[in-house]
Amino acid sequence: MDIDAFEEALKKLRLEDFVPLHSAFSTRVLGLKPGQRALVINGRILGPLGPEESFSTGDFRLAEQITLSGGARSISVLLSRLSKSETGASGHPELSELTYRVHALLKANEETSSDLVTSNGMITYEGISLGENNQRMYFTDLPNHLTGRLQWKPRRAIDQPVFQIMALIDPASQSAQRLSHVLLTLYEALPCSVQIVLNPFGFA
Repeated sequence: MDIDAFEEALKKLRLEDFVPLHSAFSTRVLGLKPGQRALVINGRILGPLGPEESFSTGDFRLAEQITLSGGARSISVLLSRLSKSETGASGHPELSELTYRVHALLKANEETSSDLVTSNGMITYEGISLGENNQRMYFTDLPNHLTGRLQWKPRRAIDQPVFQIMALIDPASQSAQRLSHVLLTLYEALPCSVQIVLNPFGFA
């Protein structure tokens, strides 16, 4: 990190506008309380950190490696090829930012949503948005002995980002019959894995 460049950029910021804006974002969007600390890494929120917790340079490197191993590196290669084929040149500085934005949207190669749900209920980009007050509904470790579960692995080789589709279905309902055709179409048309949970009301 270029410390001199960072300090120079910091001096150019209008702190009277910068601080209130980011404070409002932290409380309203990230759900943090005054005094709490968290890190936002490629759309994923890590935290809030405890009073004695620190995030060192090694932690940042580890977080970067986890992001890259989750599909960001493959996205970067594909975007570089696309950029080179369209312009005849590669190495655009915008590609780095675009890579992380695309990776955050695709949530590439995640096994389950429960991987990123923590015991303290921190907010992540995982889960289903309920639309109000940033509330999200999570599915963590659905018990197999109370519900049927089917899982379709991706039909193609995992050398590209995949979508993860999870459907909770009451098998006795009419909507289950309609949804089955939708899921089959998505499975055949997209690089995706599909997980179907039958009769989720059994453990509610």
